[in-house]
Amino acid sequence: MKKTIIILALALIVSAVILNDTAAAADGRGEPLRLMRRPDIHGNTIVFAWQGDLWSVPADGGTAKRLTVHVGKEDHPKFSPDGSMIALTGDYNERRNSLFVIPAEGGRPEQLTWHTDSAEPVEWTPDGKSIVFRSRRNSFVAFFKQFYIVSADGGLPVDMGIGKGSLASFSPDGKQMAFNRHPERFWWWKRYKGSQNQDVWTYDLEKESYERLTEYEGNDSW
Repeated sequence: MKKTIIILALALIVSAVILNDTAAAADGRGEPLRLMRRPDIHGNTIVFAWQGDLWSVPADGGTAKRLTVHVGKEDHPKFSPDGSMIALTGDYNERRNSLFVIPAEGGRPEQLTWHTDSAEPVEWTPDGKSIVFRSRRNSFVAFFKQFYIVSADGGLPVDMGIGKGSLASFSPDGKQMAFNRHPERFWWWKRYKGSQNQDVWTYDLEKESYERLTEYEGNDSW
């Protein structure tokens, strides 16, 4: 009987320690955050995803500020060029991973896509008026995604006509875009050199022409 009581007491102590550590990590009482994902930076502010919400923190360190509190998951944050807005995916209104924008300091999300398939923000256009996102909504193979563009003020998304695409970045003048064609899901495969390895391409939006920049048999990504 005494042995049973001792074992139960030890179990309660261990549970209390675990719960206390978890709370400390969540409420900012000194524990460092771990497993943060999807960082994006503008000026001296970093936005990132952690535990299904978005947070921001000064680039030189400090206390992280929680930007979203919805029970659904928010992910893939992307600052607008002027740093005033953040594009993201959110699980709202029974639409999993739809595209939203929120003020950079947090606030009410504005929904931009309503399709049943996901819409993950890739990049803002340099003028800050539109957002490029990737989606499988019209892909002939569900494995691949394509680039679409939608106004930050709302409206119907438009297929950019580039074909397959996963990651992208605009040139400063907005006339060209560097991008990866193949899905981004294989970047973490160590020494992967298969048929889905990524290369870096550029697309000229005015000339509607492509150029492949890398030839490495492994991944050239991000």
